[in-house]
Amino acid sequence: MALDTSINFTHPVRVGDQLTAEALELHNGKSTGLYQISIHNQAQKLVAQFKGLCYRTDKKLISA
Repeated sequence: MALDTSINFTHPVRVGDQLTAEALELHNGKSTGLYQISIHNQAQKLVAQFKGLCYRTDKKLISA
């Protein structure tokens, strides 16, 4: 379950750009996890960055 998320778009992306995403786990606690995802274009320029804090639970949150 997401506790907090944010995304920053730092540069425009154009049709034909090649994008690469790198995900880092910044914290892996008992009940929470913190993640950062950086998106770069083919020139290695940062075009977007996502940060998310999640809460881990064994409870079913969505009924099937």
